[in-house]
Amino acid sequence: MKKTFLLPFLFGGFFVTAQQITVEKIYANYVEAIGGKEKIDNIVNQMTISTSNSSVSSEAWSTNSQTMVIDFIDYDAQQTANITKNYPSSLNGNKTSYTRRLTANGKMTIILPDGQKIESSFPEQFSDFLDTTVPLGSKILSNETFNDKEVYVVNYEQEIAGIKQNVYEYFDIASGLKIGSKSNSETTKDNETSALSTSINTSSTSVNSTIISFEYKKMNGFLYPYKIKAKSYMEITITTIEPSVSELVSSVVKVDENKIDEKHKQKEVNTKTTKSHSEWETEILAVEFNIDTEDFKQNCFQNPETCFEKYEKK
Repeated sequence: MKKTFLLPFLFGGFFVTAQQITVEKIYANYVEAIGGKEKIDNIVNQMTISTSNSSVSSEAWSTNSQTMVIDFIDYDAQQTANITKNYPSSLNGNKTSYTRRLTANGKMTIILPDGQKIESSFPEQFSDFLDTTVPLGSKILSNETFNDKEVYVVNYEQEIAGIKQNVYEYFDIASGLKIGSKSNSETTKDNETSALSTSINTSSTSVNSTIISFEYKKMNGFLYPYKIKAKSYMEITITTIEPSVSELVSSVVKVDENKIDEKHKQKEVNTKTTKSHSEWETEILAVEFNIDTEDFKQNCFQNPETCFEKYEKK
């Protein structure tokens, strides 16, 4: 009897077998690892309570802050609510304050600590539970090592508030869990700063963010990422192009360009770059599913002080 062996073939520097992994299989393994599709499908809404410590620094200044956050997501109604308790720091005048944010029907409403409301349009973009849906246009890259673990790498592009991001997700091959991610974005904007002089400002912003690690534990029936460490680097470059002397003169009187010295035809270009670095660590204290929406509205969103006291005592 002839024996048949399935041998791996070498393509592009890495091995591909007959049972090659797919993006769909990676996400199916992830869903199974955190609790299973049946449990996830039964989630109507969720509320998470977390604490966060962050530090932000630039070439000129640095600051640290501590917050406690209550996040509510209604998956059926496609609405989110966020309540942030800002502990005393240099950013808020060294006093405790509360900021609330509500997103629904394409609009975001922010309620500042002094009660002032800021409203703006907001794209309809709601994440599913723990990002368990396969992103559109996603693809698998070569395996890597992330935090000393061999991982599958899933790459895709997404757009948030008009800003395109290139995203990389890292899934532990052994456990199936997502253990980190990285995103990069670059935006450029031109602004004419003066109608008279026609000087132009070009602002270029580059942001590189990395979730360094997820730590999981059992919470309310799910294996949940309860500790998250992340860091972000941002670089803003502003280039100002001033009009040449000849352009300034020509805007007032008619000038023969042939009679103007070449040095007066040159534009002045000034560039200034600002860099900043931030790090933060978030710990999920509690997660609750399918809560009474009206109860959350009355006893949490409209009464944040009492709501936070309830969970700070736990």
